[in-house]
Amino acid sequence: CGLVAAVLASLGARVLCTDGDSNALRTAMLNCSDARRHHDGARCDWGDVKFRELKWGDVDAARSLLEEFGPLGLVVGSDLLYGEEAKPAPLVETLAEICLRRPPGSRPPEALIAVKNRCRNEVKDFCRIASRRGLWQIRLADPEDFPEGFEGKYSDGDNEESAAYAIIHLVPVSDLHDARPEAKHASREPETAIVAQPNGDCSADVADGIDPAAQSAPAA
Repeated sequence: CGLVAAVLASLGARVLCTDGDSNALRTAMLNCSDARRHHDGARCDWGDVKFRELKWGDVDAARSLLEEFGPLGLVVGSDLLYGEEAKPAPLVETLAEICLRRPPGSRPPEALIAVKNRCRNEVKDFCRIASRRGLWQIRLADPEDFPEGFEGKYSDGDNEESAAYAIIHLVPVSDLHDARPEAKHASREPETAIVAQPNGDCSADVADGIDPAAQSAPAA
């Protein structure tokens, strides 16, 4: 717990780490604290990590976080989907709220979601539900770019085979279509990156100083 939050903070980011499980959140706090102690003396200054509880699908809680820490610039998630225990619909609902509810002049956040197909073809299910919202261009990282050990296959009950691992890159459609020069160069407040913990609930990391537009799917 807290690995992505610690990595972002080690790069100088301001991070908001959230999780839907209070015990997991406490573990993330301990891990980030330990990581910071080991970071002393590194070339890049340690950023900042704050912690909040948030569950996928809890729109009111997501709105509260957006009011406190928004606008958000990047969403990073890993191991969020677990069959019936953690379905994609609540995750997509939260991502849509984050994408839509933002101050005027701020761009909607991109999202990088790392998924392992375990109980079903969860990548396919997630992409189908996300595409219905019409908010994002959905891209999948090329499995050939994955590190060694992530080349497994998943086969469902119908013997349909797909990659076991995937990284989904959601690019907001409004950001793609907004070609106004003033929009490209407008100044804005530091943005927030949300990172999800591997328990099906939302974990958020506020990353100030990392340009979301420079992120690519394999970097998740």
